[in-house]
Amino acid sequence: MKFNILSPFSSFKPDSSATFVVMAGTLISVSVRAEPVCNTVAECEQVITTAQIQISAARARIQELQSSARLGPVVRTPDGRGVGMTQEEARKFCDSSGKRLPTARELALAMNPIGIHERPVEGRRLPRIYEQNGGVDFYYDKRTYVRPEGDAGVHAFWSSSLHPSVGESAYYFNGSDGDIDYYLNSYKLGVRCADR
Repeated sequence: MKFNILSPFSSFKPDSSATFVVMAGTLISVSVRAEPVCNTVAECEQVITTAQIQISAARARIQELQSSARLGPVVRTPDGRGVGMTQEEARKFCDSSGKRLPTARELALAMNPIGIHERPVEGRRLPRIYEQNGGVDFYYDKRTYVRPEGDAGVHAFWSSSLHPSVGESAYYFNGSDGDIDYYLNSYKLGVRCADR
């Protein structure tokens, strides 16, 4: 089995090949060509930026597939209006329904998974979403958000994630612009519950 790998390293000789042992004695031969992947500093920086975006998107998708909460619909009154609740009211409502209030990460994974980054992204200042202990949970880029049709793209929704340093504040996800921010948890916002 032959694999062609483009390499930016000039130390490889064109059409050189190597054989590797992979899994219980299986042999593969890898051909390496020394073709440059970029010709200027700007082109090389663009290659790196594109690769970082693709890696972040793939990581976000893996996390989404592994741990994304299944979010229910927007909670509504019997006559069809969206319900506004404080964060504590929202938590109690979800608990009484056999569900739970999703975390800020779960809301982001469900609504904008490509916007989640585990580390700072070079050249971009991304907001930090903090854990309760004060550490950074993730970095968030709302520019990748695509506003959905219907209620999910209109309302802001409470998360269960409290802000660690701003008293009595919790994170929420704004469906109209894809932003994650924090606000006083006594404010009334929309609710979407997550499966346990």
